Amino acid sequence: LGTPILSTNVGGISEIVEHEKTGWLVPANNVNMLADAINFLAENENVRVNLAIKALEKTKNEFSSKRMAIYTKNLYLDLMNNP
Repeated sequence: LGTPILSTNVGGISEIVEHEKTGWLVPANNVNMLADAINFLAENENVRVNLAIKALEKTKNEFSSKRMAIYTKNLYLDLMNNP
């Protein structure tokens, strides 16, 4: 959507969001770092724009519906062939 991503680094989020490349990640349960990141991004338009552009590019390249359909099909084929 063209909006920079700011998230806590939990679960598999780091597989999707690359810190300082396609988004901004902070450790979970660290309110101070989250507040600092919000302030940093609010004050740095160039960083926000760059993150948003890179995230949109990554989404289009890696998470398109066609690519996800191929990935899902291959996953099912692999599971059927290697129970």
